[in-house]
Amino acid sequence: MSYYILSPDIQLCGYSKLPFGIYNTRIRKTEFLNREQFAILLECDGSIDIDKKTLSENVRGFFNHNIANKNILPCEKGQELRKNQKYQYYDNQFKNSVQWSITGKCNYRCKHCFMSANVGKFGEPSLEQCIKIVGEMADCGIKQVSITGGEPLIRQDFWQIIDELIKHNIVITTIYTNGALVNKALVDGLKSRKIKPSFQISYDGPGWHDWLRGIDGAEEMALNAFRLLREYNIPTSSSMVLHKRNINTIRDTVRILHDVGCSSLKINVASPTGQWIDQPEYFISNEDGFEQYLKYIPQYFEDGTPIDIMLDGAFHYNTNEKCFSIPFDKGAVEKYDNVPVCGSLRENMYLSPEGVVIPCMSMIDEKVSKQYPNAFRTPLKEILNESSYTRAMTCKVSEYMAHNPECVTCRYTYNCKGGCRAGGTLGGGDYLAPDMKTCLYFKNGWFERFKAVGGKFEKNQ
Repeated sequence: MSYYILSPDIQLCGYSKLPFGIYNTRIRKTEFLNREQFAILLECDGSIDIDKKTLSENVRGFFNHNIANKNILPCEKGQELRKNQKYQYYDNQFKNSVQWSITGKCNYRCKHCFMSANVGKFGEPSLEQCIKIVGEMADCGIKQVSITGGEPLIRQDFWQIIDELIKHNIVITTIYTNGALVNKALVDGLKSRKIKPSFQISYDGPGWHDWLRGIDGAEEMALNAFRLLREYNIPTSSSMVLHKRNINTIRDTVRILHDVGCSSLKINVASPTGQWIDQPEYFISNEDGFEQYLKYIPQYFEDGTPIDIMLDGAFHYNTNEKCFSIPFDKGAVEKYDNVPVCGSLRENMYLSPEGVVIPCMSMIDEKVSKQYPNAFRTPLKEILNESSYTRAMTCKVSEYMAHNPECVTCRYTYNCKGGCRAGGTLGGGDYLAPDMKTCLYFKNGWFERFKAVGGKFEKNQ
């Protein structure tokens, strides 16, 4: 007789329209199965004798694959699953992860802040509102949350919010911070709770970080935060906004971040929104940024690809896999019917300090936000069933093309598919407007240039 049980990492779950799911806490991913595959997992509860010879060829292969990956373990008869592993159905559409601004306030005065957090333009939810929304997240089957702001660490009740998430078995994946309040007491608080989120700390280039952040000593505080987190083996990443003053510092920035233990950097051209709209003398165009990235890529390979790099929407390099990728270069898809206009939105959600549920953080602009529901006024489960948010979430590329017939005949239509929805909304809040940055990326030859330079240097790795 052979008995099996699910690994403690595996939780069975289902959602409206997607009833057969497993969430793997080890890799923090939810996978959806067919009925036959799911049925055999239901039997892995320590009480059912499973004879693999009686399984169909497909199910047996699936079963053996999960044994090899240690998702299914042999056990003694009678061993029981943990309560949180047993199947739970959520009567709302699937959402795996939330990026949550627990405050719209900040202790810095960043010149480019699209949230105007230095004056608290978007306010801050009360602790009672935070506790209520955490419970609603759990009731909707949301498995993980990343914490951002404003600056999240300025909240006096920060640990109460973290403890509430832990109580509901919601994994805290990342904390976004400027680094000023990252200290040993914070690390000790994480250790005592046996959690280890990664940290993303902005760094905007040697000599220019303090200027952009509006605080003397901001650069040294950020670098010290990286060093401290490295000491405790806590993973870190960074982001950088490019402008006229720091445009030539990319190489030095990457070298410095590598030296303090940072594993990846994402760079974007500073967008003329929020407070940055008042700094036109420091603007650079997206094409200025593209040109600078192309100059930097040979230096990046010359330096031995020190950290993972994401150069805006133009070029990515993964140091573990030793390969580059070009966004939008995923091959031709000749039918739009079932292609989502935003792939990330299927799993991820942004919750603003005001409680507005919007597709992503960069769409917090008031013209966009007013089109979406507020979780402090409407139950989250209701929002995740039928709302303007779920309509955006399930929107297909075919709808975009019907809205923009001029895009249908473009030679890049199957690569671009309208570009980024956040980029599209910049022109006035229309979710289905073309992303002009992606448009110029293709039409002005940048797509081919980035593919060529990436391929040239990758061969030598």
